[in-house]
Amino acid sequence: RKLMAGLVFALFAGLFSAVQYGAVNLGKKAAQQAAGCGEDVSKCSPAFNEQFNNFGSWMASFGIGALLITLMPLAAVFLEAKAQGQALPKLHFATMRVPGCTAGLLWVLGNFFQTAAVVRGGNAVMLPANQAIQLVTSGAFGLLYYREVPEPRRAVFWTCAAAWTLAFIILLSREKAS
Repeated sequence: RKLMAGLVFALFAGLFSAVQYGAVNLGKKAAQQAAGCGEDVSKCSPAFNEQFNNFGSWMASFGIGALLITLMPLAAVFLEAKAQGQALPKLHFATMRVPGCTAGLLWVLGNFFQTAAVVRGGNAVMLPANQAIQLVTSGAFGLLYYREVPEPRRAVFWTCAAAWTLAFIILLSREKAS
């Protein structure tokens, strides 16, 4: 039951990630057409280019949006507790300060580099490469740190599958170059 729930959540994560980056690319192309730059971003104004600057305005806008979306369920929980006359849930900030901030920082960095890769290398190649690298990295962490695969024979098979996956990531990235 937990495995099925995990697979469903993974399916939605992949689906929403692909849709997000597809929307980013379509939106950027539509904005370029509307600004009269076509496919050549060097013809766009500096103000236009800053709007889609992965290292500037774009990431700041994404961060503000992520903060607002994150606050919505928190506000819903607080409003529900208030409506039912219950005490407001404690945030346990002192306990979660270091692990929560670390997780948030790592998520932001991961999103930043994933967005940079997609902007630079394209949605068709970099998004599958990012997802596959996340799969291999998470699997390696489970294998080496959590010892989720205790049997050596299965660990060897997993390592071969990971190498196979990485090889095809490299081949896929060469498709973009050709």
